[in-house]
Amino acid sequence: MTLDTIHLADALTFLQSLPADSIDCCITSPPYFALRDYGTQGQIGLEDSPEEYIAHLCAVFAQVLRVLKPEGTVWLNMGDTYNGYRGNACRSNNEKPYAHPRHPHRDRGGWHHLAAA
Repeated sequence: MTLDTIHLADALTFLQSLPADSIDCCITSPPYFALRDYGTQGQIGLEDSPEEYIAHLCAVFAQVLRVLKPEGTVWLNMGDTYNGYRGNACRSNNEKPYAHPRHPHRDRGGWHHLAAA
């Protein structure tokens, strides 16, 4: 893979094309459930239920886990927007670094939350 290249692709499909243990860092802010329509067929966030949304995210992050090097980290940003879904109006900032499950500082439950950003 070429360094310093931006790839515009479906996350799940692109991740599936990468070799295992090949990524040092993943930084992402996935679309939120039922918040926006980006006009793309099959996009994350417009599933019929929250359960389908979570299943879609889990499929993507299973691939992130596969391609992440053992010493790699994931920066996951969830909840940094005003939530207008079903009348809620709250603001939060939950950007957090996560370590690969094989990282020396991991816990036995899988992803290990390293610290609040």
